[in-house]
Amino acid sequence: MPAVGDMVGTAPDAVKAALEAAGCPVDEFEAEDGKIEAVCTDAATGKGMEVAIDPATGLVTEIKDAD
Repeated sequence: MPAVGDMVGTAPDAVKAALEAAGCPVDEFEAEDGKIEAVCTDAATGKGMEVAIDPATGLVTEIKDAD
C-alpha cells in the first residue's frame, strides 16, 4: 500500500502504475473535493481503499477504507 506523502504522479496512467506497484490495483478514479480519488484494492488484504491525491503535486494526501 502507498503511504501519505508518497509521490504517485498527476497523470492517470502514472498514478495507476504507481499504486499498482505499491500493491493497490486501481478499480476507478473519481474527482472529489478538488482532489483525485483512486479507488483500489489492497492486494495484501483484499480490502477496498480510497487514496486521495493532490492533482497539483501528485502526492498522496489521505488513505481510507472505501465506503
